[in-house]
Amino acid sequence: MQSSFPHARRALAHTSLLLFAACGGTASEAPPAPDAAPLVREIEEAFAPVSDSTTSDVKDRALALRRATLERLRGGSPELGRAAWKRFQEVEKTNEELRIALLDVASHTAPDDVKRELARMVSTYGPEFTLRIRTHAVRFLAETAPKEAVELLTPLVREPQRATTYPPQETLLDCWIVASRKLGNLDERLLADVAIGIQQPADARYRAIEELGRVASPVTRDALELVLTESGSDGYLRRKAAQAVIDGLPRADACALLERIADREVDQVFLVFLADMLQKNCP
Repeated sequence: MQSSFPHARRALAHTSLLLFAACGGTASEAPPAPDAAPLVREIEEAFAPVSDSTTSDVKDRALALRRATLERLRGGSPELGRAAWKRFQEVEKTNEELRIALLDVASHTAPDDVKRELARMVSTYGPEFTLRIRTHAVRFLAETAPKEAVELLTPLVREPQRATTYPPQETLLDCWIVASRKLGNLDERLLADVAIGIQQPADARYRAIEELGRVASPVTRDALELVLTESGSDGYLRRKAAQAVIDGLPRADACALLERIADREVDQVFLVFLADMLQKNCP
């Protein structure tokens, strides 16, 4: 039967090639993905320990190599990510620099494979993951799996984490902001709650106020006014709030608010600061 239709067989083969080309293919097979093992070795070589006695120029070159290696390999394949994650689990826990680098590459190249483990690291305290590893894990989660990061971090941001079992509250808030902005859905009311929350650590309040300076809304205005009128607030917090008013509100609204605060201010040092801001920004 096969020898009876040579022309038909040639026509069918020709048609198959045309269809393959029309779909964006080529007559030859696609090149295989590069083997992940050599790339993982690159990470290990770049993050090999550098002696404390090494000269500064050698340390600078080592740092530049590490940065370049991570920047390049963050765009690698999921196969590289899975290999980096496997190696992360094998490396001695004392070798933090290498473990963080492997986790960085794994998170950015295979986020779907790693995101659950990143979330587990954030809330797991013990010898398995150091606080430094967990602090990097929450940042990688925010960068690569923002939906999961927001779900995990929202309750942690809302209530101050006093225990040492979590990364610093300012870090949790900063990562929540990064993830929320990636999703295009920043909850300004939660941000305002942190800014005015006297139970929140000062550095978390600073970060929240700074971010409110990028959001012009009634919620922003009310939160910043509350901070500006807190008699017990530290001076730096109130200065941050005044700057956020200038940065975040329409200029007329900002000037009116600062003038109103200045009219009632009893702290002479802060009054001088407000007068200077009004002179520079509200002619």
